[in-house]
Amino acid sequence: MKQPAAVTFDFWGTLFADIDDAPHVRTAIRVDAFTEATGLSRENVEAAHNNAGRAFMKHHIEKQETLTPRHAFDMMCEACNVTFSDDDANAMIETFATAILHAPPKVIPEAVEAVRETAERAPIAIISDAGMSPGSSLRVLLDNEDILDVFTVTVFSNEVGVAKPQRPMFETAAEGLGVGIHELLHIGDLEPTDIDGAIGVGSQAALFTGHQDKYLEGTRAHHHFPSWADYRSKLASLLG
Repeated sequence: MKQPAAVTFDFWGTLFADIDDAPHVRTAIRVDAFTEATGLSRENVEAAHNNAGRAFMKHHIEKQETLTPRHAFDMMCEACNVTFSDDDANAMIETFATAILHAPPKVIPEAVEAVRETAERAPIAIISDAGMSPGSSLRVLLDNEDILDVFTVTVFSNEVGVAKPQRPMFETAAEGLGVGIHELLHIGDLEPTDIDGAIGVGSQAALFTGHQDKYLEGTRAHHHFPSWADYRSKLASLLG
């Protein structure tokens, strides 16, 4: 198999993962802010937030598009029958988008080292779906680990307008990296988005199972890495 000219990484479940109660803390931050601003019961606001979350997932699966913090805010306003001034609305949307910075996911062991060592051998990019936590916030998390600058380009679904496995996600990364889409090696943990997406556009695909191995049996991936330590041990033969 030909060596790839560039490597792209998924974000969630590949470089970072929620392994504690951080998602619940993020929900609490959003719900508490909305409750305080509206004076509504926390129970009603929490129900509206949960419904928005389900709508996000349904939209993501059925349309392969990513909704944004603005969509979540609008859904909650409609469900709760409230309105905000433009300034207050923008402030609330910012709270929604940045909650992840107050309750961030954890870096998967040796992910930072793997990213840095890969960047020494080939140009690299992020190709990641986003959501209520948009690409702008996920870039901050990368920067907090001092690895944002080693990525030539970071591609997030809320900015592209579609989600993996759709071609524009991979195409945008390839263009930013200055390589052909068939020259990419994409590493991710999800078969339906990462592996199917990469293979569908003619890229190489690697399944990472250091966080979860749900798709290991029957995967179509060209490579499998059970940990970043394993990946690092194979990096020289993978990229030369």
